[in-house]
Amino acid sequence: RRQRQMCIRDRFKIIPNGVDTSVFRSNPVQKENFKKKLNLPQNVFLVGHIGRFHPQKNHQGFIQAGKMILKKQKNVYFLMIGRDINWKNKILVEWIEKAKIKENCLLLGERKDIPEIMPALDLLVSSSSFGEAFPNVIIEAMACEIPVVATDVGDCRDIIADCGKVVARDDIEALAKACLEILKLSDKEREKLGKMARQRVLKNFEISKIAK
Repeated sequence: RRQRQMCIRDRFKIIPNGVDTSVFRSNPVQKENFKKKLNLPQNVFLVGHIGRFHPQKNHQGFIQAGKMILKKQKNVYFLMIGRDINWKNKILVEWIEKAKIKENCLLLGERKDIPEIMPALDLLVSSSSFGEAFPNVIIEAMACEIPVVATDVGDCRDIIADCGKVVARDDIEALAKACLEILKLSDKEREKLGKMARQRVLKNFEISKIAK
């Protein structure tokens, strides 16, 4: 039986998702221009969360972490993108107002220009509680040299490795702490982390290699 199991395993090869690194890449000019479009000063941090409104994505946890972050780092704005992520969403707005971070939240709804928005972020957060397998948004951010903080669901830990931070799912304090640790890095240290992330994507998740 053991030999049969080993034989079956030998027939399998795991092929991860991939990203087009010619589309998702760093763009300092886009970062500056996008903050201008949002009427934000250039010296603020833009922390992104990209995902549809669904319990799996744990927007409530992300908002709670945002409240903790703002207690220690004032110049942070939280950019949320995805289906039903807008000010008409009464549940989402209630969470934001209860956390008292409304002035620091930007809700852009569902967008098709993620490759243009992603390079404008300073940090991407994936706060999912369950159900993730291989979140494409993480390798898209990494390809844009954006550090990532994610919860330990699906393949997140294997994707990010030492190019960001992974915390236990539903541990909101740990999520906020990990975000603050990255935001408090110097510009050079954060840039180095971003470049490491892109190199990891180029080596392991570049779409032409995945196709091959």
